[in-house]
Amino acid sequence: MMSGREKKLIGLVAILFLLLVGYYVLYKPLTNETAELEAEIATLNEEVSVLREEYNKLPEYKSGIKNAQEEIAIIQEGYPSNVKQENAFALIFDIENAFEELEINSASFSPLETLTYGDEDQGTGGVTAVKQVLRTNVSVGYEEVKDLLSFIYDYPDRTVLDSLSLSLGEEEQLIIMTLNMNMYAILGSDKPYELPVFDEVEKGKQYLFDAKASQSEKKAETSVQELTDPSADLFIALKPVASDIEAQVIGLSNDNVQKSYVKKDINGEIDAVLRVYSQNGQYYANYDLDGTYKEQQAFTLGNVLELDLFSAKRLDDNDKVAMNMTIINQTSEILYVNRKEEDYNNPRFKATVIEGEVEFR
Repeated sequence: MMSGREKKLIGLVAILFLLLVGYYVLYKPLTNETAELEAEIATLNEEVSVLREEYNKLPEYKSGIKNAQEEIAIIQEGYPSNVKQENAFALIFDIENAFEELEINSASFSPLETLTYGDEDQGTGGVTAVKQVLRTNVSVGYEEVKDLLSFIYDYPDRTVLDSLSLSLGEEEQLIIMTLNMNMYAILGSDKPYELPVFDEVEKGKQYLFDAKASQSEKKAETSVQELTDPSADLFIALKPVASDIEAQVIGLSNDNVQKSYVKKDINGEIDAVLRVYSQNGQYYANYDLDGTYKEQQAFTLGNVLELDLFSAKRLDDNDKVAMNMTIINQTSEILYVNRKEEDYNNPRFKATVIEGEVEFR
């Protein structure tokens, strides 16, 4: 039999065992969980503190948003209600009339582009605008260069000078300026759109603009044709990579959403193929631009089958943008290629293969 001392010892050992089991099974996990909760609470308190600070700034944010909306409304109010190609034509005449020594050498503009920004569902505007790209080359006296830039800046129809190049003319103190301008308008405003009014042009004038007689007749006729002729069925645009559009573009004219466009932005020479054909009275175009394809792009034929070529003058020796094209005309019509713009000293566009009836003019 165990003595009383042994029984006490066994009892103490049992109590110690139970304490150890309780510590590791119950107390320690509970302590660890408490520490984790305390750490999470501390993190949440920091986040709550940040949120409280941001919440306290809410009136400031609301005031800032209101002020920004008012500023946007003021800016939008300064835009015309619409811009059409007639407005680009009017701007050229207004520039010519405002400066006695200025001479318009050439002018051209592209189809209108529709722009949309904001989201009506999110209450951020949903504003629709239009952009008209206008390009012109003028000869102007040295003293009038800044005045011309100010005139464009202050023009009633919102006009932004996108790019500008200057060179010395043959005559002393004469500057040759090439201006790329973007005209903007906000659609859907309450302001009425006013068509521009053109002064009567004297009959029998050789040039639409009062250009020098020493300028080539071809250049003057091209300037007039670019501003007055309706758009062709197709177009090709070749521009420097630094311009506001891609360097190489092929597409259907009057395609404001640009679904028919194929674009590249390569500062180099690329290959392209254009095939025009008709089926059951409907005209189509397929084109391949350096491996990017568009097929069965349908268009409605006007009086003649036309392709407009907009090939900008090269900026410098580093401007390598060019296109070698195979043209296949499988229709019964003559495909007229209109050289709207071209660098005649170093052409960007070359028709390397021609099948069917194609005429360049």
